[in-house]
Amino acid sequence: MKTLSRILAVMIMIIAAAGFNSCEIKNPAPEASGSFEFYLSLSEEEIAVLKSDITDSTDVARYHALLTVLDKDSMPVLEDEMLPLYKFGSGWFSEKVEMKAGHYILAKFLIINPEGEVIFAAPLRGSPKAYLVKKPLPIGFRVKPEETTRLSPEVL
Repeated sequence: MKTLSRILAVMIMIIAAAGFNSCEIKNPAPEASGSFEFYLSLSEEEIAVLKSDITDSTDVARYHALLTVLDKDSMPVLEDEMLPLYKFGSGWFSEKVEMKAGHYILAKFLIINPEGEVIFAAPLRGSPKAYLVKKPLPIGFRVKPEETTRLSPEVL
């Protein structure tokens, strides 16, 4: 009887040790990443103002977006980052920005012309011109793993 109880005790210890060992993370998964890009569609009046200076481009970015992106804890992830903008038809596209998947906040968004002047800006919530857009900054967005999130902030 003692032998049977010893064998049973040893088997229980082996099963318990195997169970605890299987809970250990041996190879943690790499952090998932995704990307985001900007797409802007300007109104006919806004295009008319810039018509003489805008041409479709695929290789030369003459305009840039100046932006600030914060993480969910309001810590800067991108601060005053310049992204080239490319015009195709009536829309403007930015390059894709690779980031760790998660929740972020677009806190600043300006469009800069080749001379370095701000020609359009997304108004901030509470500012005098915020009522002119449906969603003033800051705007929350999510970068999903292995996907591209398209942001379309409204500019004035």
